[in-house]
Amino acid sequence: MIARQKFVMFGIGIFIWVNVLTIALSTWRFGYVDVRTVAQMGLIALPPLIVGAFLLARPGAGSRLTNPELPGRATVAVRHAR
Repeated sequence: MIARQKFVMFGIGIFIWVNVLTIALSTWRFGYVDVRTVAQMGLIALPPLIVGAFLLARPGAGSRLTNPELPGRATVAVRHAR
């Protein structure tokens, strides 16, 4: 996984966490879940999540690190240790 994918993944995780935390705190404070408001929050959150999922699952985005022909970090560290 490349750094850009990690950045997008953490962004998506934070985005989802904020929405879930908002719903949980609202439920705790007011004692009920307003389904209409939660649905609107979901519709607002859906486009950025789709874009983030596209950036994460883009074909060939991580091929540089997953190519078995390229040396890994451990191989490079062994070469420098000699």
